[in-house]
Amino acid sequence: AVESPEARAKCAHVQQALVDGAPRTGDWTRLWTERDYVKDARKIDASVFVIHGQQDLNVRPKHFGQWWDSLAKHGVERKIWLSQT
Repeated sequence: AVESPEARAKCAHVQQALVDGAPRTGDWTRLWTERDYVKDARKIDASVFVIHGQQDLNVRPKHFGQWWDSLAKHGVERKIWLSQT
């Protein structure tokens, strides 16, 4: 949440871009293409720790699963915690 009126004014255009770029339908949009980390898995040098709540309706297991598989393909050390939260 953005608390102060000054910060809200500064962040309004970014917040609106996120709302416009991520429709409630879940359709894949340019916003999601720009944030698709699967294609960059080969560039990762550090180990990766993924935490995901299975009740998160925004990021589904398929989304992190594709990245997870790509990390393995490129030899990235990784760990995952899944929960029902």
